[in-house]
Amino acid sequence: MQQQQFERVMGRALSPDGIGIASLLGRAARDATVQAVRRSVVKSLKTATIGGQSKSIAVGQFCATAFAKDYRKYGFECVDGRLR
Repeated sequence: MQQQQFERVMGRALSPDGIGIASLLGRAARDATVQAVRRSVVKSLKTATIGGQSKSIAVGQFCATAFAKDYRKYGFECVDGRLR
């Protein structure tokens, strides 16, 4: 199955109207990088109740020191107005 997919992709890349192997591989690498970043962002987001409101929080986002206790409950610390 993988061999057939490889041959199909290579056939397209090397055909006269193909986009060329370099750009094909470049796009695949870019797509893989984008997917990896999305997965890491989704993993770092946490749904939390902060100050009585439901929010998605992550490291680096703005925070209010008044809700420091709420942030600590979810494993974050509010330092200089940013979550750590």
